[in-house]
Amino acid sequence: MADYYCQAVFDEDIPASAMTPIERVILDGTFQSETYGEDDPGPDRVYFFAETGIADQFSIDARELSQAVLATLAADPSAAGKALELALDALKPVTAADGTIEDGDIDVTVNDDWMQILQDICKRHDDLPEIIIHQAFTCSKMNTDGFGGGIIRVTAGAIQNESTQSMLEKMRAEVPVA
Repeated sequence: MADYYCQAVFDEDIPASAMTPIERVILDGTFQSETYGEDDPGPDRVYFFAETGIADQFSIDARELSQAVLATLAADPSAAGKALELALDALKPVTAADGTIEDGDIDVTVNDDWMQILQDICKRHDDLPEIIIHQAFTCSKMNTDGFGGGIIRVTAGAIQNESTQSMLEKMRAEVPVA
């Protein structure tokens, strides 16, 4: 049986201050990350990447997720976007009628909504006009369906996504085989 991987790297670091607490929690659950401090390449910057795959779903302590929601709402309720929506959906089953949160881990389902979270960040920050993510699709066996790549460009106004397969289809349409 073959193992399929989707590695990903971001072109640019994202300022930690550009993300709401809940966006940071969701992105940290979806990707791996490294944070740079004052002595590193850029203060207050986060580098996101995926060594083996971008998580469609991740587990987190319900109270930790709830704290990130409350911190986001306290800091700037108008910044609440897709990340807050995902968090609130995940918290519904463990939230009592009086608003208390049950102990334990819960699953947060992200799927491709991380792109919209990045777009929310771009919309709030003019100094972050675009976020570019490069992807490499690989496989543990030499299966033709297990290789390729893609690029994603996220701006305040659009989310663009092209795979090597879609690029090949465009090439064939532009210059058909004789």
